[in-house]
Amino acid sequence: MTLDKVLGIFERNGIVLKEEKCQFGVTKVDYLGHEISGEGVEPKDSLVGAIKEVKHPANKVQLKSFLGMTEFYQKFVRNYASKVIELRKLLKKGCEFVWSPMCEGEFVRLKNEINLARL
Repeated sequence: MTLDKVLGIFERNGIVLKEEKCQFGVTKVDYLGHEISGEGVEPKDSLVGAIKEVKHPANKVQLKSFLGMTEFYQKFVRNYASKVIELRKLLKKGCEFVWSPMCEGEFVRLKNEINLARL
């Protein structure tokens, strides 16, 4: 009944749906790197897996790439900005890239928190 109402509203307002892009009767939908279900919104398994498998960066370019991946899911990491302070310091202009134990700690904790967001 609800689906009929929604489709009727779409039709009355000139909204056209492509049948091949529609999914009906599913409990979960993948959308823009997230899984949406009755339970809420979660990071997509395959993308979390990719973050989990990343080796620690060897240079600024690799670090920027890693931070870009994690920033996409920062809404799942409480106080994200405070958890990447040492990593961001390495990206400052004129800063030598030296991977310290503090950087490794932030890197590992961040990967773990994003992975835990999937559970």
